[in-house]
Amino acid sequence: MALVAATPACDGGAEDAAAKEAAETGAIRAALTVGGLRHDVVAVHYKLVAVDATCGDAAIAETTSALEEEALPELAPPPGSRVHAGADGLFVVPPGVYRVCATPLSSDGIQNQGETGVDCGGPCAPCGGVSVYSFVDTPADDVGIKSLYDFFSSLGSVSSSQHILFEIVTNEGATAWCSENAAFYVDTYVAQANEGGGSFQSGPWNKYWRVADGPWSGPDTGQYWNYYAASCDESPYSWCAEWDLGGYRWAVMPHHTVTNGESYFDWSYSNGENWVVTIAVGDDRLSTCGF
Repeated sequence: MALVAATPACDGGAEDAAAKEAAETGAIRAALTVGGLRHDVVAVHYKLVAVDATCGDAAIAETTSALEEEALPELAPPPGSRVHAGADGLFVVPPGVYRVCATPLSSDGIQNQGETGVDCGGPCAPCGGVSVYSFVDTPADDVGIKSLYDFFSSLGSVSSSQHILFEIVTNEGATAWCSENAAFYVDTYVAQANEGGGSFQSGPWNKYWRVADGPWSGPDTGQYWNYYAASCDESPYSWCAEWDLGGYRWAVMPHHTVTNGESYFDWSYSNGENWVVTIAVGDDRLSTCGF
């Protein structure tokens, strides 16, 4: 099940529902990521709607989930303790593609001083939306062949001012790249993923990367190759992304079934190791990439 999560984010806003697939049950999990700023978020309201609906439309299911009972820090410590479990098994739904709307709730529960759903302790910038595609790469066939294509297509017009995250959590931890100009990556994939493929270099905009839960490096304004479909691994809808950024290689291959797996990092396929693949598109770097 691939999920589209439209998630507001502000000073410590809700992480775009970290919707990880549990293929047998379709359970949705979520968490809150603290961005290193003051906040008093105590709960998150989740609303599940149809993929082509808006957050204002009728809910398929909805619930409010309190954060863990431990006190949230005033300032987030180093990476490793920024994520606070919000809920596990929020909803159990049939396999499919949905939109998850998440609204962080503050201690006073009041929208004030220009805030939108979260009390920042003062004026804060408008919250940005994040859309997320995520799945667990198990030994089974975990995601539909066109799932990433359908996700990108559902976003509509993506702007060059938006950011994109491509993350694979391997046995060694989270490995990811984050970039400006999400429009280039989304539009190129949609145009090339099932049209014989091709090879396209990204442009001289800011890119960042991290490996094995390490710190982010960058910015890097180099131009890196992106390979699609046959040019990636000879299968439609595959994407070999930002090849050699930071000396590393990421890929996702939704066409694969059981052989090798549906994700790839640094010369290795997942091979059923339960890697977690997440691709997110959002309005700003903090809400999309977490820094």
